Amino acid sequence: TKYNFTLTAQLVGNDGSLTPTAWQKPVSTACTNDIGIKIYRYHGDDDPCSFQVKISIPSKLVGRRAVLTALWLDANLMPHEMVSEPVHFVPAGAGPSRRLDSDGQWGLVSRGSVDQAGFGNKVQTKLANLRSH
Repeated sequence: TKYNFTLTAQLVGNDGSLTPTAWQKPVSTACTNDIGIKIYRYHGDDDPCSFQVKISIPSKLVGRRAVLTALWLDANLMPHEMVSEPVHFVPAGAGPSRRLDSDGQWGLVSRGSVDQAGFGNKVQTKLANLRSH
């Protein structure tokens, strides 16, 4: 089943503020199980899948820092919105690029390894304490 998404972009200011742009891109795509990335945690009943689509970014966004937003309605017509990490658009063929900002400029803090499956000892202890009541 294909879902209809509307992709938008918001420019990220030096202070982290967001300014909407006029760019909108409607896309229609189905969920695929051929994700191509490692899933560390998944708590669903079915195999994980993702919606993927290749798009062209307008030239006025090249060299700018922005967040992308995906908006859609689910099967029950409930609205959803998802915002990306800040990204910096580079010209095609400009050399290696990064998918997400990683320089800590936006207050991103590592919370440890994502290789661990399940909850850590501290959370497990609290859950056991809750179950004992």
